Amino acid sequence: RSLRKAQPDPMRAVTPVFDVVRWRHGIWGFVVIGLGQLILSQQADLIVIGTMVTVSDSALYGAASQFAVLVIFEQTSVSFVMAPMIADLHARGEKGRLQLLLRSVFVANAAVTLPVLAGLVVLGPWLIRAYGTAYVTAYPVLVILCFASADVGLVGATAGFVLTMTGNQRLAAWIIGGSAATNLVLTVVLTRRYGIMGTATATLLATMLRCALLVVFV
Repeated sequence: RSLRKAQPDPMRAVTPVFDVVRWRHGIWGFVVIGLGQLILSQQADLIVIGTMVTVSDSALYGAASQFAVLVIFEQTSVSFVMAPMIADLHARGEKGRLQLLLRSVFVANAAVTLPVLAGLVVLGPWLIRAYGTAYVTAYPVLVILCFASADVGLVGATAGFVLTMTGNQRLAAWIIGGSAATNLVLTVVLTRRYGIMGTATATLLATMLRCALLVVFV
């Protein structure tokens, strides 16, 4: 009701026009990106671990992944502020200001990401013990996942937004989709051989690949 009240009268008066073909053509890249992000997430890892290893290992990995998410928690706020600014500067052709913005964003990302990363690496054994003493064995997994999250927090998320906010969502879809496929293959292979350490390593390698490709193309 509030949204309808906020609409201008001309908007309510006109007949809606649907251009489904054009919309579908425009959004498929974002759909691929969304699916790729889902596959690259720790939730997909938990499914593989629960299927290939044991449920108890899945619990250990899940606890570690919950703490690792904290590394990029504050960076998400930076991304929400940054994304529309990127689109605006690109639309106006102000590449110089866009470059300055990205440099400032990188500094902001580092300011909110690195301290959390350092805190989790140093305090990880005590923090993860909150789940129970048995969970301390998941500390090495926590460290690997924290570095994977740090890659995303420092450059990966920003580079992804730069592509999607400048009309290059198809390129981003290929990169993220390809990284997701690589992650699935590595996860299956390394989990079978090395257990949850292999799963975490697969996530780190796929995340590094995604971030490196995004940065290169940006």
